Amino acid sequence: MLRSDSHRPWLPWLLALVILLTITGSVVHQITESWWFQSVGYGSVFWTRLRWQLGLGLAGLGLTALWLGANYRLAVHITRDRGYRFLGRYSSGEQRRHLQQGIHWGSLGAILLLSLGSGLAAARGWQVALEFLHPTPFGQADPIFQRDIGFYLFRLPLWQNLQHSLVGLGVWALLLSLAVYALKGEIRPERGWKYFLTGEANTH
Repeated sequence: MLRSDSHRPWLPWLLALVILLTITGSVVHQITESWWFQSVGYGSVFWTRLRWQLGLGLAGLGLTALWLGANYRLAVHITRDRGYRFLGRYSSGEQRRHLQQGIHWGSLGAILLLSLGSGLAAARGWQVALEFLHPTPFGQADPIFQRDIGFYLFRLPLWQNLQHSLVGLGVWALLLSLAVYALKGEIRPERGWKYFLTGEANTH
């Protein structure tokens, strides 16, 4: 126990070092990109791209973390009176408490990773967002829906990306919530597929 506690203060520093090494390559790349754009007289283009990437990335990360975190907290709140089923094999209350904390922090880590992935995906869509805001009409409509061809090139891609993102958020929230309910015994397959979820979990 003393050995574990003595190593615990190093964990934040180790995590910080891993994060620093992860972002160093990206920072160096952005610095050299800015130098190149400045040298050819297009510095404003670089900074416009960077601002949109940061804005969209932070928005994607924040919204995803908020959505998944809210669903996870709701599932935990609904099952607050239930323990994880597999923890019953451990007789020690200390062991059960440590495992519950591990599951909690693991769930938060998974939410963070998914949010980072969503933020990176949103940042990559900076050009699609700018094209949506500044479309160029072609002056020619398609023969079926009578929309300007520019709509399909400049506006439709953003709507498609939003659709895919919302579907992905819904799927991940569903999987995360179902994992909590399954581990806490709220899923009852013996009731049949219509009633396999119980009580408030079914409403969620």
